[in-house]
Amino acid sequence: MSKIMFAVALVSAVAIPATAHAQDRSVAVSYADLDLTSAAGVAQLDRRISGAIGRVCGKADHLDLEAITDLRSCRASAQARVSEQRAIALAAARRGGPALALTISR
Repeated sequence: MSKIMFAVALVSAVAIPATAHAQDRSVAVSYADLDLTSAAGVAQLDRRISGAIGRVCGKADHLDLEAITDLRSCRASAQARVSEQRAIALAAARRGGPALALTISR
């Protein structure tokens, strides 16, 4: 099966301290090198998605409850948006067909 370049773009509003303004951020996650019909390939894709969500949503000061809440919300939103599109990509891989580029937003 020929490999086609695929990407998952995570787009989310990043939690920024009150002194700054919120901004949109995106991170592309390539999985063209992965065999999404194998458990190892799917596990690697999930690790890449998790890392990208972490980069998009950032970190929160463990003493700032509002920032922690925003961070959790950002992560949950990004994960929810990527789940359906991830499933579509996996189904396409099982059929041997091309997957679409995926976009995840908060």
